[in-house]
Amino acid sequence: MPGNSSSLAGDWQRDHPAWLAGNDEFFTGLEQTELKVLSWGPGPMAAKSYEKRASIIESLSENPNNEVTTLEELSKADPRLIEEIDVYEAGELLASLADIIICLLVDDTKATGAPGEVLQFRADSNIRDKVRLIRPRKPGKGYLLGAGEVIEDKYSFPYTLAQFKDCQNIRGKCHSWVAAVRKEKFLRRWRAVQKSAP
Repeated sequence: MPGNSSSLAGDWQRDHPAWLAGNDEFFTGLEQTELKVLSWGPGPMAAKSYEKRASIIESLSENPNNEVTTLEELSKADPRLIEEIDVYEAGELLASLADIIICLLVDDTKATGAPGEVLQFRADSNIRDKVRLIRPRKPGKGYLLGAGEVIEDKYSFPYTLAQFKDCQNIRGKCHSWVAAVRKEKFLRRWRAVQKSAP
């Protein structure tokens, strides 16, 4: 009779310590890869929508290897972003530094900043390709439609009103996007090390 899977795993780990050590090193490195996550979305003027953005930021920040921030937050922490360059240059700088940009679009005329940021960088593939877009499934404003067309469908999550209210699926999608970018970043570094190894 074959042994159960847990005992087989224990036997393998005991008999193959070098393989296990290599696996542990790989997956620990993957898990501990740090990401700079930039949040675009509604500001305090759009109170209810801003709460959803804050909820996404809080959820992603639960992972200590996610350094999640906003232009607004960094501008307070580093006055140079508002004293020595303008808001568009500051936005470009932070977007260039980010590993991934989570952008929440809402159907609210008080929240036009995020669509503007998407459109501002639509010709810059280095920034545009970092953007992961959370948008209404049925946007009612032209500026939302324009921003939504900039980002590839595979990097876009069209939400329903019920999903927006609950926000669980939206947060889950953001976590999966961040995990995918973390894996890509780690693998680039890991493969570079493998190529340079003697």
